[in-house]
Amino acid sequence: MGVPRHEILPVSRLIATKLVANEFVAYLALTGNQATAPLSPRAFTIASYALCGFANISSVGIQIGVLSALAPGKTKQIVRLAPSAMICGFLSTMQAAGIAGMLV
Repeated sequence: MGVPRHEILPVSRLIATKLVANEFVAYLALTGNQATAPLSPRAFTIASYALCGFANISSVGIQIGVLSALAPGKTKQIVRLAPSAMICGFLSTMQAAGIAGMLV
């Protein structure tokens, strides 16, 4: 993605927080880190792009619940496909962050 080498760990922790909790918690951690251990402008911009998106575990639960209510007969298929949809969404968000890293 283009994050400077010494800032890979803090940015990867933010991405992990986004994936496990959600993007709001990760953005709060990003702004909180700026006060104590600030990221470079380049890493901050790349992390901002990497954190936007809805690819997280709680979104998978919402997706399964809503789509199962809309199509009750397809619940098994929805449950089977939901994790791969999250992975695809996560990869597309990382791709956007990588493009931002090339442009910054």
